[in-house]
Amino acid sequence: MSTECDQGLEALKQGNVNAAIPLLEQAIQVDPNDFNAHLYLGAAYSQADRANDAVTILTQSVHLQPSNAQARFNLGIALQKAGWVNEAATAFEQALTLQPDYPQAQQALSVLRPPQVPQAQVPTQVISPQQAPQYTPINPQGYAPPQQPNSYAPPQQGYGQAPGAPNYANLAMYQNTSGMNSDVPLEIAACKWNWASFLWSWIWLIGHGMVWQGIGLLVLSFIPIISIASLGISIYLGIKGHEIAWKNRRFDSVEQCFAIQRKYVQVWCIIFGVFFVLGLIAVMMIGMNPPR
Repeated sequence: MSTECDQGLEALKQGNVNAAIPLLEQAIQVDPNDFNAHLYLGAAYSQADRANDAVTILTQSVHLQPSNAQARFNLGIALQKAGWVNEAATAFEQALTLQPDYPQAQQALSVLRPPQVPQAQVPTQVISPQQAPQYTPINPQGYAPPQQPNSYAPPQQGYGQAPGAPNYANLAMYQNTSGMNSDVPLEIAACKWNWASFLWSWIWLIGHGMVWQGIGLLVLSFIPIISIASLGISIYLGIKGHEIAWKNRRFDSVEQCFAIQRKYVQVWCIIFGVFFVLGLIAVMMIGMNPPR
């Protein structure tokens, strides 16, 4: 762990959440792949009554270590407190899949999805998530390495949104929002450049359901004076390509979205390579047989 992460964890152990949060945030800025910093910052956000922020940062921790049961359990608790009960149950199930002997996850899942009972024994009053047993935050000194999961609880009330944090209103991590012009998953938002949309521009637009935009860009590229604007549009498509693709075309998964973008690039490279080789052959033939 980094120095900032160590200091943040020490502040968290002492109960000084306000001091721990900036230290852990700085640790993530220094090393965006620091799993422990994400895990502890999620705990700090929870203790600071910032449930949405806890969901955001713990989602990132799951992406950093998908096979870590503690990260998925902590995310489930944050999701439950933020009101996403079904998604929380899914996170608990994933934690139990990774570590079947996880008593905290078993207890949490049994509350959200109680075992089926015979019809005659079904209670008349259904327990709502607000009536579910509350998880008491553990002593920060009890924090264990990710291989030794233990329980901590997000706060009971008060939800905040960190400045600049993604809007997880639709929680794109858990539902396929492609083609809906809605929120994009974390993996899509993290992509800063799309070679497919930059290289193919108007063809790429048509292939992703934006037919009129693609035709308009094609026409624009043939207008002498303002054709330079098409280059600017291509650069914009390169920067926002993954997000535009996800919002305007239906994909089965994030992986399929990435795979299709790679195919566009592969086809472009093949075509470019063929014309490059043909050009070299033409130049060599002209050199061997200069015009008289």
